[in-house]
Amino acid sequence: MSTFCRLIGTAAAEFSAEDRRTIARYDYLVRTAEPDQLEHVHREVFERPSPPSGSC
Repeated sequence: MSTFCRLIGTAAAEFSAEDRRTIARYDYLVRTAEPDQLEHVHREVFERPSPPSGSC
């Protein structure tokens, strides 16, 4: 189970193929990025408004 799935308590089977690819990229980033880079990416993402979603 990926880091992301463990954090939100969801099984990977509940995600679309695109979602699973995105989660895999995020897991890779968390494992390999320098702390400053990870902080920058999170800040950048959370400053953007979220698109409307039917879930969560």
